[in-house]
This record gives sequence, structure tokens and C-alpha cells, in this order.
Amino acid sequence: MNTLTIDNFDFLLIIALIIIQIGVGIFFSRKGKGSEDYFMAGRKLPWWVVGGSVFSTNISASHLIGMLGIGYSVGFAQSHYEVLAVFAILILAFLFIPVYRRLPLFTLSQFLEKRFGDKVRLTYALLVLLLIIVQLIGHYYIGARALSMLTQGSLFEINYPVALLLLSLIICSYTFFGGLSAVVYTDTLQAVFIILVAIVLCYFTFSSPEINGFSGLLTLDSQLPEGLRKMNLYLPTNHPDLPVSGVFTGLILLHFFYWITNQYLVQRVLAAKSDDAAKYGVMVAGLLKLGIPFVTIATGVAAAHLLNIKYAGQKILPDDAFLYLVNAVIPAGFGLIGLLISGVLASTFSTIDSMMNSATTLFCIDIYKKYYRKNISDKELVIVGRLVTLTITLLAAVLAYATYNPQSAGNFFLKISSHGSYFTPGIIVVFFAAVFVRRIPSQAALWTMVSAPFIAILLEVSYSSITAFFPTISSIFGEKLNFLHRVALTSISSVFLLFVSRFYLLRKVGGYQLVKEDNQLMAIDSLMAHRWKIFGFLFIHAISVTILFMDLTDGKQLSFFIAPLSGSLFLLNIGKPFAFSGTKIMAAVLMSLCIWILYYFS
Repeated sequence: MNTLTIDNFDFLLIIALIIIQIGVGIFFSRKGKGSEDYFMAGRKLPWWVVGGSVFSTNISASHLIGMLGIGYSVGFAQSHYEVLAVFAILILAFLFIPVYRRLPLFTLSQFLEKRFGDKVRLTYALLVLLLIIVQLIGHYYIGARALSMLTQGSLFEINYPVALLLLSLIICSYTFFGGLSAVVYTDTLQAVFIILVAIVLCYFTFSSPEINGFSGLLTLDSQLPEGLRKMNLYLPTNHPDLPVSGVFTGLILLHFFYWITNQYLVQRVLAAKSDDAAKYGVMVAGLLKLGIPFVTIATGVAAAHLLNIKYAGQKILPDDAFLYLVNAVIPAGFGLIGLLISGVLASTFSTIDSMMNSATTLFCIDIYKKYYRKNISDKELVIVGRLVTLTITLLAAVLAYATYNPQSAGNFFLKISSHGSYFTPGIIVVFFAAVFVRRIPSQAALWTMVSAPFIAILLEVSYSSITAFFPTISSIFGEKLNFLHRVALTSISSVFLLFVSRFYLLRKVGGYQLVKEDNQLMAIDSLMAHRWKIFGFLFIHAISVTILFMDLTDGKQLSFFIAPLSGSLFLLNIGKPFAFSGTKIMAAVLMSLCIWILYYFS
């Protein structure tokens, strides 16, 4: 049995984290009593709180453990889950934030109601509530499994059911009273723990003589046969987990959902004190995310080499690689084990509390207040919110215990992504249509959103039948339909359905609801203002990709030219040579780093 040595000092560090966590949450819960304070933190969040909360909400235990496990088993290609988020973050910052924040929104459902009416609002609220519950169950499982796994065999051993109970009690202790204010400030504190833990594990892994630094890892990887190398971003189109064709289609679309149309992330943007605070916050989160490939995923790749030496002949499951690596490289007796367990707990808290708060907001604002108690007072709505928070906490913990086996194997991060991806394509299409397409009948938006999960299931079920007639498809894209390909195909089908139904319904507009156009809700003008930058970006990369395919140079050399050139597009302004501003400079840096990674590791 592979167990960690947890001493009294480690245990005290863990207890200290829990006490600080609860204390910070309770302290900030005193700042407001009304629904605006409970659900939106008074709309006064500074940029650093928005950034810290967004980052820690995004980085869960499934990242610290699951991403490392995928780096261990699949390789550096998992970095696309972090790097490609930059495109969605920049679209959110420059096109959607100005649109969302023109309205006094509590939820994104209210935004859809402005464009498509109350049926679409209710549908979005129900779909996202369902999606949050599904993901909550998964994150409860991975957090409780990690806690039980890390304490296994020690004097402070916690089994899986007790771990679920402990997580529920701690998280509910501050979200119940404090709402979003308690969540975002504790999230910011948790972000510090998460970054610290990732850096500590990364440092000790790369300092080991078997790896000898990041350059040593690249050398070790280059010595392997080409098919076994892991420090390559791009895998074949028929790869079962991360095909390159799915990465640049379905995964980018999933990033659009998560960063642009997802209530529990965008809620922080809506609660920011200004547009600039919202933009700075999400871009700071993006900059922090670009460190994850190096401190977590690359650490997992290094673990594949290191554990193969230290545990030769022993089969180690991907989600267990974290435990084995900690045991192999972290010295006992200095409180570092306690710090690592504290980081895992912090990452679990930050994701679950954010999801719970957003699920509560959706239920209270879009269902309870809208359909049951339209004239409910602020005080009563907060009470309902607290009861809903308690209910969701208990429900998710019970379902996590009933539906998941803590002894299961596999890459759990990919399972969570796959489970949620049935619902997301229709939501993405409807949101982008709401912002960029004029005259969309509400019925067309409703049909698109409701149909998407069924289209996804139909595509998945029929794939084997299609490949039986066209075997070339399976040789190119794999024997099974990868969920990233499914997301792309479902999104294309949803776009087709939206425009066909739009054409049909506009001819009979008298019989269907067409909400009055509000140009303030449209981002078309903003998109047109950036069109030359978009065309320039596409032109630059069409040329650079062509150069790579012709083998005129390699990605490493090209990255140092293409990356700053891509970033500088954000500083261009038609009619003026350059337009410097804080948000544009940050966007330029973010894009430059993203492009450098994509080319350097090609």
C-alpha cells in the first residue's frame, strides 16, 4: 500500500486552513444582508478578487490530481484545456462583458429573456442547474476520493463517506451565511494555496536527479521513440482522448461555453465593480491558467519517467499518480505533506462553493421568484437562498456517495468534461446568436437549446453504423466518436437547426414571439470594430501553418516571431499606429504567451 507519512504538524496545517477558510467566509458574510449582497456581492468586486475567484473556481482537485494524471498517461497535449481558454477569455472580455454589464443582471438567464422571452430563460436555467448538479457530484467525488486517498494508512485516515460529510459541512458553513461575498473572498485565498501547492510539487519533481529540470524532461522525452513521446501538444485525429481535430473544434467550443455562457463563472464578471475590473479579472485568471501546463501537466509527464524508475513494473492508475509522486519526491516532516493536502482541499472548496452559489442564484431568481413569489422581499429571498444552498449541498454529497465508486480507474477529468458536453452546444449557439444575429424568433432559440442533447446522443449512437458503411471515417477519427468531435458536430447541427427554424418562423412571425430588438444587447458593432485584427490574425496563422507543413522551419523557431506578432494586433488601432491601454496590453501579453506555447511545443 502506497501511503503518505502525515505527522502532527501536517495535521495542524490542514486544520489551520479549514479554520482560516471558515473565518474569512464568515467575516465577509457580514458585509451585506440584501439579495444584491447575497447573490452578487453588492456588485463591488475589485479586479484581483474577480481574477482570484475565477481562477480558483476553474482549478479544482480534478485539475491538481486529474490534470497531473492525464499528463502522466496521455501527455502535454492536455495543456489545450488551459491554453486554448485564452481565445474564449478574450472574446468574453472584449465582446461579451460590455453586452452583459449594460443590464442589471443576476443571471445569464435574464439576458436570454431580454432577447428570446421567458421560455428560453427557464430552459437555460433548468439546463445549467442540471449541468451544475452533475458536475457538483463529480467534484464532490474527486475531492472526497483525493482526501481519503491522501490520508490512507495514516493516523488521521479519513474514509470516502466521512470525507464527503466533511467537505459538505465545511463548504456549507460559510456559503450558507455569506453567499457570493463569502465565496469569492475565500476563493481568492484558495487561489494562493492552489498556486503554492502546484509550485511546490513541481519544484521537487523537477529537482529530482531522475528528471534534472525542465530541460532534462525535454531531453528524456526526445530519447523515446516518436510514438511514445509525451511533450507534444498535437495528437493524431484518431486519438481516443485528445485528437487534434477535436481540440481545435469541440474543445474550443467547450471553452466558449465555460468562459462566456456559464453562470457560475460569469456571475463574478457581473458582480465586478466596473467593466475594466471584470476584464482585468478574467485576463489575470487567464495568465494564471497558462502556468498550469508547466506546473501540473508537465509535472505529470515528469512523473511518468520518475515513477517508472522508482516503481518499475508496478501499474499506477492515472488518478493515483499524484499520490505516488508526492510519496516519491516530497520530504516528510517539514509540513509539506500537510500543505499539499491543504491545497487539494482548497481547490475542492473553491469549485464546489462557486457551483453551489450559482445554482442557488439560478433557482431563486429564475424559478422561485419568477414563478412562485414575484413580490418576495429581499430578506425572504436570502432565507430561501440559504435553504436551497443547504439542500443542494446534501443532495450532491448523497448522490456522489451513491453513484461513484472511489476505487474506479481512468482519467476522471475527461469523464467530467464528457458528461457535461451533451448540454453545452445548444447553449453556445443560442448565446452567440443572441449577441451577433438580429431577428431570431424565440421559438427557434428554444428548439435549438432543447434539441442539442438529443442530437448529441443520436450522433453518438449512430456513429458505429455510419463507420460500418464508411470505414475511412473510423480510420481517420477513431472507432468510437470522441466527445470533442461530438461537441463540434452537435454545434454544427444546432446552427443548422437554428437558421432553418429561423427562416421558417420569420415567414410566420405573427404566430410566434419575436422579442423587440434592442441594439444595446448586440455586439455586432464591437465585432466589426475588431474585424481587421481578426482577419490579420487568421492571415498570419494561415501563412505560419503553411510554412510548418512545408517544413521550411520548425515550431520552436517560428514561435518567437509569431507570438509577439499575434499579441501586437491588440495594440493596433485603425487610424492610429498603436492604442495603448491596460486591458489591451494585458490582452497582447496573454495572446503572445498562448501562441508561443501552441507553436513551441508543436
